[in-house]
Amino acid sequence: MPESKLYIIRSIQSMGDTRILKLFPEDGKSIGFLPGQFINLFKIDDKALTRAYSIASPPSWPYLELAIQIIGGKFTSYLDTLKVGDKIGVMGPFGKNEYKGGKKAVMIAGGIGITPMMGMIRHIAEKRIQGDFRLYYFAKQMSNTAYVSELMSYSSQGIIKADFRFTREESLPFSKERIDIEKVIAELDDFKQYEFYLCGPVAMVNSFSDVLISKGIAKEQIKADAFG
Repeated sequence: MPESKLYIIRSIQSMGDTRILKLFPEDGKSIGFLPGQFINLFKIDDKALTRAYSIASPPSWPYLELAIQIIGGKFTSYLDTLKVGDKIGVMGPFGKNEYKGGKKAVMIAGGIGITPMMGMIRHIAEKRIQGDFRLYYFAKQMSNTAYVSELMSYSSQGIIKADFRFTREESLPFSKERIDIEKVIAELDDFKQYEFYLCGPVAMVNSFSDVLISKGIAKEQIKADAFG
């Protein structure tokens, strides 16, 4: 069942138009969740002002980490006025895009869609889960893209196989080409044994899901969140 409680903002890191927030529960007891799920943030004195955000931290951490793109909407504009020490409401968890310990997974993230994947990858690294975990992460520019250095570290350790794409600038050795889901499938020895996690723009998520289903991937193996 979803819980509702107050959290205190203890850290705000800015990276371009992205804010990485660390929220600690006021009562010291964090909401329970599975890697890949999301929560709803709400304004304490106006619960109608609310927005859903994926969780970038694994369940074992004592705080919630959120990576939020400030897009000028009503809620993100409000978030951008908050400072360390302020309180915000949290309700959750929600979502079926959760990771439950599978050993073969393909994660495809567009832009800020990396957030739920971070929760999964951090959990996999922390629990030392052995398997074949592949991340395809694309964004416009490397300089404004969250978590790249951390993900490169996981890749160098062999925890994941990471493929980065930056479509609007040259960032060698990374490619500018868009992700081709057909090529992703072709790289897998037995693609029907994998779970596929998708998070990004609606058009991407829908088109990739359609291709996966057309190739015989069961709908239950495709876990997707879309935005925009």
